[in-house]
Amino acid sequence: MKRKFLSALMIILLPGFFVCGGGGGGGGGSSEEQPTLGIHTSATGKQTISVDGLQFKDLNGSGSLDDYEDWRLSAAERAADLVTRMSTAEKIGLMLHVTTTDIPSSSSASVSTALQTLINSGNVRFGLTGAHTSALTPRANWANNVQELCEASSLGIPFILSMEPCHSSGNGRTLAKGYSQWPQELGLASAGSTTVVENFGKYANQEYRAIGVRMALSPSADLLTDPRWFNGQFTFGEDSQTVAGMIEAYIKGFQGTSIGTTSVACIVKYFPGAGPSADGWDGRLAKGQYLTYPGDNIDAHLAVFERAFEAGVAGVMPAYGIPETGSWSGLGGLLNGSTIEQAGAAFNNALITGVLRDHYDFTGLVLSAWGVIGDAGVSPFGAPWGVEALDKAHRAAKAVNAGVEQFGGLDDSTPISSALSAGLITGAQIDAAAEKALLLMFTLGIFENPYVDASKAPSLCNTDNAYQAGLDALNRSMVLILNANKPSGWLNGTGDGTQTGDPGNAGNGSGRVLPAPPGQVYVTPGCNFYVAGSFSIDYVNSVSAGYGTLTNFASSVESPVESGIVYDTLDAASKMAYSDYVFIRLGSPFSADADSGSFNYSEESLEYASNDNAAVLDDVRAASNAIDTYGTQCQIIVGIDAGRLPVVSEIMAIPHVSGIYVSWGVTDKVFLDVAFGIVKGEGTLPAGLPRADSVVQDQSQQKEDLPDDGQHATFVRGWGYTTAPFSN
Repeated sequence: MKRKFLSALMIILLPGFFVCGGGGGGGGGSSEEQPTLGIHTSATGKQTISVDGLQFKDLNGSGSLDDYEDWRLSAAERAADLVTRMSTAEKIGLMLHVTTTDIPSSSSASVSTALQTLINSGNVRFGLTGAHTSALTPRANWANNVQELCEASSLGIPFILSMEPCHSSGNGRTLAKGYSQWPQELGLASAGSTTVVENFGKYANQEYRAIGVRMALSPSADLLTDPRWFNGQFTFGEDSQTVAGMIEAYIKGFQGTSIGTTSVACIVKYFPGAGPSADGWDGRLAKGQYLTYPGDNIDAHLAVFERAFEAGVAGVMPAYGIPETGSWSGLGGLLNGSTIEQAGAAFNNALITGVLRDHYDFTGLVLSAWGVIGDAGVSPFGAPWGVEALDKAHRAAKAVNAGVEQFGGLDDSTPISSALSAGLITGAQIDAAAEKALLLMFTLGIFENPYVDASKAPSLCNTDNAYQAGLDALNRSMVLILNANKPSGWLNGTGDGTQTGDPGNAGNGSGRVLPAPPGQVYVTPGCNFYVAGSFSIDYVNSVSAGYGTLTNFASSVESPVESGIVYDTLDAASKMAYSDYVFIRLGSPFSADADSGSFNYSEESLEYASNDNAAVLDDVRAASNAIDTYGTQCQIIVGIDAGRLPVVSEIMAIPHVSGIYVSWGVTDKVFLDVAFGIVKGEGTLPAGLPRADSVVQDQSQQKEDLPDDGQHATFVRGWGYTTAPFSN
């Protein structure tokens, strides 16, 4: 049965108008209510004009009000009018979504010559900006300078800046300077609440818009059905229904209930789901170019995207992979694994036109993944799977004919213009693609005001509320999977649940510290603890008084087993042994895959012994040996700052390991606060942990498209101890 999902881009055409003072203008519906206009006349020469006592921007300098300049008309009417005024080159420019490399600074927020050329000569109006170390005000000033260049052009078409997730750090992610910090997607999922995810989206929306970003190249609606897949860490888990709810919440947080002048448009990826990559290799790599369905489970992967369509997501990014031929089917036979075309999703008419457009009636923007037009390789990157034999013009044409309207990472219009000249695509298709891009722009209100108040950017980002919400999510994301030899209460903390702030360990440079109650003691006197592994020792030392005595720097330690005995001049082993607890943080198993180049993906193995970082367990073994040598009762608490889901049997086999936490992107401070019982820990696993490499790599035991298989008997999805905070 045909499903009908109108994109929020179309829903917003219903009567109604949104005004966003200083941050946007007309939405998609007709209204007589004056929106705020943002125009930089001194820099661009453009003026406003008055009609019927209302103000409009004369974007093309004609001196009269043209339909596309009239915010009283619908977004669809305005887009249709503007397309008729554009040259073919200008329309094709809207089909390019480039990667910007500008890094503004306090001394210069100017637009690079390269980007100026793309805007002025290439007619580019969409660009991805990175999460880098630039301060907020220069970034906002730079965004305004980009908009000035566009406003000064003949038609005054503004620019949409996009961004990938940038509110967490580690495992290939960079936390944008000045933004609030949150766990990675698996961490948000382990917190177990769609409310947490939606709140994240709301705060991220404000922080994106503060620096002029109006599009999120997220969320990933993929399912983590194969633990080997490196980018599985950026999903919300393995269960289709649970992930679908979180994807819906994410989109609502960023976009609102419909797209308007305060929205950040979401591009959901990677349709029809990149989770079932063959052997767990990523689809960007030649060896990961196939999506495979040995469990005949494509419908579960598609169901998550269906929920995104219901939420009104602005756009869709197809996967890199080719749906591999096999004895599978989907959507009641609409998709047939025996006859499916062996072409990547962006080139696959059955997926984009047959399923996305015709079956789901999706009306939003289809943006290809980065590099699908390029030649195969990682440097420079290209992933034209299934169409390697075609030249770039024919690749572009095949994608457009499949239903793609914009090309990620493409900064050269030649493949598209050549396809048009050769008759491989039509002018009507170019018009439709350009009109779709313009429809989004008009709906977001950026034709009325694309500018931001750069001076306000710092006050809009990492606010007290955003900071506290992110901190709460980080706390809740900690998953205690092993709690051996411990009572129901966790360590010997006496905290009341109040946390001190994190002065910089989050890496956001804000220096914010939320005050603790005067004189509050978090840990009973006499608790000695030692930290090792990836902890920032200097940072932990600076906050250690909130927990007890950090023995790493102690010149003497009182014996925990012989009252009144003090040990002096200790080496590392004795310091560990005579502590009450040794905390060790380490990452997931990792060995750089030589074929992945700058992507820096890992080899398949999920066991430490088979990976380059096997030495991370040396700290655990050293602590265990020290405890045996000195005959103490010290307990080892291991925290895995996970990327991919690890096999934990090697850690569990080491004596004296009494606790194991798994988390995604938490700080040292959060780890210790939860472990010491200062705040409640309540995370649960969003996907089960793998049992062993031998199981995961055996398709009879672990199929790439199925959840809940090949897993540890205990550490399954939903597993996790709740650790209540101590009270006085």
